[in-house]
Amino acid sequence: AMKVGLWQDALLASDMALAIDEQDHKAWFRRACALEGLGRYSDEYEALNNVRKFSVGRPDRGRIEKEVEARWEALQSMHEVDSLRQARSLALALETGLFSSGRSGPAAAAAAAAAALAPVAADTDGDRQLPLPVLLDGTVATAASAAAAVPACGGSR
Repeated sequence: AMKVGLWQDALLASDMALAIDEQDHKAWFRRACALEGLGRYSDEYEALNNVRKFSVGRPDRGRIEKEVEARWEALQSMHEVDSLRQARSLALALETGLFSSGRSGPAAAAAAAAAALAPVAADTDGDRQLPLPVLLDGTVATAASAAAAVPACGGSR
């Protein structure tokens, strides 16, 4: 189900596996992937913690820990980028008067929202834009680059 993006089905399948064996680290990992696909990031944190908890003492613990760490870092990056975009959106909305009674109308609101969600370009005059985080290799972090940096959840485990 995960390979074709059926996240709700994948979540149901992982929950059924966990009903049989609550300590199945693979089922917890698949649950984390399904939750990520559904955009339920706070629940994904809990599932990843359970992968760590139930993989203790396994001979392949090192490999499992690397996979969990990669997912954890990608999740944190996506959360940081999302937080920055929300802050940019709010700042732009306040600056353009989106919440005021004298706003220009729906077209102006749509343009403001589109500008807030667009990638940040070089800002020469220092107004309005907040930079996205810069990674150690010098590239600018985005949700897409964070997700691309780790193996896809739909792969074999």
